[in-house]
Amino acid sequence: MSKKIGILTLPLIANYGGILQCMALYGFLKSKGYEVVLLNNRPCFPKWKKMAIKLFELLPFQNYKGLREQRKKNLQFRRLIDSYFDKKTKPLLSKKDFLEFGKECDFDALVVGSDQVWRYEYINDGYYERYFLDFLKANSIKRIAYAASFGKNQIDERIDLSEHSPLLGEIRKFHSISVRESEGVNLCRDFFFRRDAGNVLDPTLLVGVEFYDKFLSQGDEKNKAKIVSYVLDKSEEKDDITNYIKDKINSKSEKGDTFFLNEKLDNRYLSIEEWLQGIKYSKFVVTDSFHGVVFSILFNKQFIVLANLDRGLDRFSSILRKLNLEERLLLSMDYHTVDLLIDSKIDYGAVNKVLEIEREKSKKFLIESIEDF
Repeated sequence: MSKKIGILTLPLIANYGGILQCMALYGFLKSKGYEVVLLNNRPCFPKWKKMAIKLFELLPFQNYKGLREQRKKNLQFRRLIDSYFDKKTKPLLSKKDFLEFGKECDFDALVVGSDQVWRYEYINDGYYERYFLDFLKANSIKRIAYAASFGKNQIDERIDLSEHSPLLGEIRKFHSISVRESEGVNLCRDFFFRRDAGNVLDPTLLVGVEFYDKFLSQGDEKNKAKIVSYVLDKSEEKDDITNYIKDKINSKSEKGDTFFLNEKLDNRYLSIEEWLQGIKYSKFVVTDSFHGVVFSILFNKQFIVLANLDRGLDRFSSILRKLNLEERLLLSMDYHTVDLLIDSKIDYGAVNKVLEIEREKSKKFLIESIEDF
């Protein structure tokens, strides 16, 4: 009889990387013969706040804090989410929902991760502890953290880490812990007193290109000659760098426009399939996004990473260091360095060899955690 595995990650909202990492983890575990169930995690706001958010989502002629546009994105992505995750729990909308679920769930193991589930400032509904599985009552359920991320190389000072903190009590119950960034291993050791934390790949890298090709329109290479930009935190400086790269590459080869993956196309947002397609058929990628980097590597693209300090630098440096690609990280808008990076082609023969070794290590960690080898 196959084991039943639950997955808890951040709410699946309109975030390309956040959705794809969960799809990859879910798909990988299913391919190993497990029965996999997604916890239908939703923001746990009080009722008054949910009503206020709903009002601003629906109220026309405004976009307060981006809520209306966010709703449009969420509705657009819902189709793929609902069709792909064939087994998921009822919506878990509050701490009470989680506590009731924790009393009755019958999983063999519950995996929390990946993405920035342990980054306190990203859990804006006040229920941070659910990502440490505080709602689980049965000690027989294995608690596994796979590629959990703090996002930064320091613990948020608002987290209670006193000697008798309930959070530390929950951490001690984990059967195995792994984190996505190398610095996260040190944070687990120094603050959570878990010296056994491993460092593994983001779930998107557990699977190969063939997994993502299933979602693409085969043979559609409409963006092949284009420079792709996936920049989350726009600035004039980043725009200038992107335009400079486009002009530089166009001067050397077939001309093409810049394709912006996080902007509207024909008055709608790109679907997840179109987002993947944009990177796969691009010539060069400019990004300040972690998953922008990941998919550039997966699809063997030439790329430059614009350092994004606010979103956490260790997320980039950790994966790039592991694959010997640290020079692709642009820490300052230095045009001389940009020229060198455009002319210096990534040796994907060497990169893919290292990636395959790391992929097998990560798979081994996850399967052995579930099976308790």
